[in-house]
Amino acid sequence: MRNFLFDKTAFSIHTLGQEPKAYIYWLQQTAEQRIAAIEYLREQYHTKDEIQSRLQSVYRIVKLTQS
Repeated sequence: MRNFLFDKTAFSIHTLGQEPKAYIYWLQQTAEQRIAAIEYLREQYHTKDEIQSRLQSVYRIVKLTQS
């Protein structure tokens, strides 16, 4: 999901305490846009190698005793 782009034209200055609530902006976005934004932030925080190294399969074989 690399289709997330910042809207650099949407810029405004507000006084402290009078700024709009961020959640209102995100409620107005589609689910696809919200997920794309989260994916973008996740990619900025974690490198691709770091993500792949964390997604490993872990399993354990346990022998059951008959009782």
